[in-house]
Amino acid sequence: MHFGLGNGDSTGVGADLVKGLIGPALEGLRAIIVAPDSVRGNWSTPENERAVNELLNMVMARYAIDKKRVSVTGYSMGGTGSWNLAEKFPERFNAVIPISGRPPASAAGWRLPVLAIHSRDDQVVPFDPAAARVVELQKAGVNAKLIALSGIAHYEVARFREPLRQAVPWLQDVWK
Repeated sequence: MHFGLGNGDSTGVGADLVKGLIGPALEGLRAIIVAPDSVRGNWSTPENERAVNELLNMVMARYAIDKKRVSVTGYSMGGTGSWNLAEKFPERFNAVIPISGRPPASAAGWRLPVLAIHSRDDQVVPFDPAAARVVELQKAGVNAKLIALSGIAHYEVARFREPLRQAVPWLQDVWK
């Protein structure tokens, strides 16, 4: 999942994000990566939630997917969406890797491992809520980690590639 454009149209942005950030960073996983485009709005709308679940159902039916190795990630609006989908549909995923996304208001009842990646210098999505949510999750005994970056502005997407590479060993450990 990914960010949205300023005009609200994110058509085709998913493919660009996979090519420039997600794919190169996570290539060590040898994973099937699916990048849906948001339909008219943020990822928490019923329409988008339904579309993501239908896409997951289709991919699971067509490919030999290990259901214990399905994770959700996204950047910016997609990072917020990955937090949302993992909270709302925890049975669909085994881990969440939000990048520069807004976390939910509370971690109450949260079950999934989280590897959040966020820059302290993000001028669009504030750093502090993600940091606070990770601390809250850790205190609740959840496998939660924050990769706190400095000197990276929100729209410097390619600069998140190297930090995202840290998700490969983290996910491999979660999947054991």
